[in-house]
Amino acid sequence: MLERYVEQQAAVYSALLDKDLKTMTKNLAMLTDDEQRMAEDLIQLLKPLKTVTTLMSSETSPTTSMILPLKHLILKSMVTEDGDSATIKEAKTAIAQDLEKDTQTQLSQPTSKKPQLWILGLILAFPQ
Repeated sequence: MLERYVEQQAAVYSALLDKDLKTMTKNLAMLTDDEQRMAEDLIQLLKPLKTVTTLMSSETSPTTSMILPLKHLILKSMVTEDGDSATIKEAKTAIAQDLEKDTQTQLSQPTSKKPQLWILGLILAFPQ
C-alpha cells in the first residue's frame, strides 16, 4: 500500500488540492519531504520481505529446505549501513532480531539435504 501511494503521489496531491475538496475540508494533511523520504526508504527496506513472501506463496508446495537460504537473504539485507536513518536502522535491527529467534538446528537439517537451494540466495541477491 505504501509503495502504491508513493507511485501515485502526484495524483493524490492533485486530488487533495482540488478546490471542491478544499472547501469541504479545512485540514488536509500531506506528507512532508522527510516523511516522503522515510516512505521511500521503508519500501526499499521491505523489498526483500516482499520477494520472499511472493516466492513462498507462489510455490505449489513450499518446503522447509527453502526457509534457511531465504532467511539468510533477508538477514543480509537487514545489515545497517552508515546512510540509514535512525528509524530504518531500528526497523532493520528489529527484523533481524526477530528472524534470529528461529531455531537454527531445526532449519539447517532439511536445508542440508538440498544444498542446491543455497544457490537460490545468490540468485535473489545478485539478479542479472
